Amino acid sequence: MEVINVSKHYGHSIILKGINFALNKGEIVGLVGRNGVGKSTLMKILAQNNQLTSGNIISSDNIGYLIEEPKLFLSKTGLENLKYLANLYGVDYNQERFGSLIQELDLTQSINKRVKTYFWGQNKN
Repeated sequence: MEVINVSKHYGHSIILKGINFALNKGEIVGLVGRNGVGKSTLMKILAQNNQLTSGNIISSDNIGYLIEEPKLFLSKTGLENLKYLANLYGVDYNQERFGSLIQELDLTQSINKRVKTYFWGQNKN
């Protein structure tokens, strides 16, 4: 598969811009990145479940993808969910440590909002 200068726009928002890469048959890859950068959108485009705005994808085979569903309490805030999961896995809540994790995941603006208000990509972290 070869992805050539792929872009995706939703209205005036540019979700993907100039994506280029090549994959060999049988390769298994994963996408890593911050929330809202278009990872799920790119996977849907590659699997032909979403139209690209511009660019080209050359492939002779079908592609499959798996996007994990979130398992969070939608009525709780992101921070409440984080504390709950930390406790569940026996991790002591450390405000400094978790604060840097929240920053790294780009959740600072939404961590105190109810999870049900997050966009789908944020629900998966």
